[in-house]
Amino acid sequence: MLLEKLNDIINGNDENNTIVIFCRYVKEHIEDIPVMTLDELSKKIYISRGQISKSVRRLGYENYGDFRDACRSVSHSFSRTIKLIAKDEDIIKSGMRILDEAYGNIQFMLMHVNKDKVERMFGKMRYAKTVYLFGRGDAHLDCYILENGLSRAGIPCVLCDAEFRNAYHMKEDDVLIFVSVNGDTFHFDKRLIHQLEESLVEKWLITCRKDLPFAGEHLVLPVKSPQYNQFVMRYFVDLCVQALMD
Repeated sequence: MLLEKLNDIINGNDENNTIVIFCRYVKEHIEDIPVMTLDELSKKIYISRGQISKSVRRLGYENYGDFRDACRSVSHSFSRTIKLIAKDEDIIKSGMRILDEAYGNIQFMLMHVNKDKVERMFGKMRYAKTVYLFGRGDAHLDCYILENGLSRAGIPCVLCDAEFRNAYHMKEDDVLIFVSVNGDTFHFDKRLIHQLEESLVEKWLITCRKDLPFAGEHLVLPVKSPQYNQFVMRYFVDLCVQALMD
C-alpha cells in the first residue's frame, strides 16, 4: 500500500535525503497530488522532474501518472471513510448499536449469499496447486488473514504485492482470489484489472458490489447497508479460514 511504502522510506533514510523530502511532502499533501502536474510538484518541493521520476520508480510505479492514480485511490479511501459514531453519542451505546447493525448485515449476507458458489470456491481453494491472493488497502489485510488460514491448513498460497508488479508464475491448476470490498480498484486502476484478467488461471472476485465487470467468477456478499461492507467482508474471511482448516 502506498502509505506503508512512504512510511518505510521516511523512517529508514536520512531526513535530508531527496526521496525522504519527496515522500514526506506526498504523505502530508496526498489529497493534492492527483491534481498536480509533474512540473507543479517539482516547483513546489524544489526537486527536479528527474529526481521525482526516480523516486516514483523506487516506490514501485512506472511513471508519475500511475503514481498520481495511487494517490487518488488513497485520497478517495479517506473521503469515503464512514463515521459510525455521532460526535456527542455515548461510546458504549454507540458500540451496542453498531454491533446490532453489523450483526444484522452479517446475518443478511449469510441468508442471501450464493451458497453453491461459496462451496465451489472452497473446493477450488482446497485442491489448487497454489492459491494466489490479491487485494488493496483493507482488502490486502483480508488477504493476509486468508493467507494465514490457508498456510495453517497446509494449502500452498502466495500473497501478491499490492501493485501486482512481481512476476507470478501462475499455472493452469492454480487459483487467483481477488478481494475488492467496494470495487475501488475497478474505478482507479483499470490497468491492474486488465492485468489480473489476463492471468491464465481460474479467477474469483469476492466483493460486496454486484455490478463489477470482471472476467472471472464473482462471489457477491449481499449487504443491507453499504457502510457495513468491511464488517461483512472480514466476517466472511474469518469464516473461510475456519472452514478451510476443517
